[in-house]
Amino acid sequence: MEVISEAQAREARSIRNVWYRAYPTRRDYSFTFELEGAGWRIYANNPPSVHGFLHLLPGTAHRMYICYDRPGSGGHAVPVPTLSEAQSVAALWADCVENFRTTGQFTPAAGRPQVVDRSVINGFAPYPSA
Repeated sequence: MEVISEAQAREARSIRNVWYRAYPTRRDYSFTFELEGAGWRIYANNPPSVHGFLHLLPGTAHRMYICYDRPGSGGHAVPVPTLSEAQSVAALWADCVENFRTTGQFTPAAGRPQVVDRSVINGFAPYPSA
């Protein structure tokens, strides 16, 4: 997959089918990131069908997006400011869902490794082309 910058992502306005393997179950999740105003909305392409509180809201075309809020948003869902942050939110959400499926707690599982974004978007140099 080609690494893109935040500026390139904003120009494209949508990044589709980004995969993440959740901890600790290794279940694969697919996300679409769509630019909405000044930030990114995170759509879960394949949310699990579990009953409970998954922090998903209905979006357009019968798609569900991750409910993201931050201090000062009054508890309302807001777009995530950067694509890098949106990717981190998506990964954390998937890990919390997987822990919820086994424990009933919507928190990351104990021992969850810290996810470090080493993409161009976060200021790292791209991998050299082979």
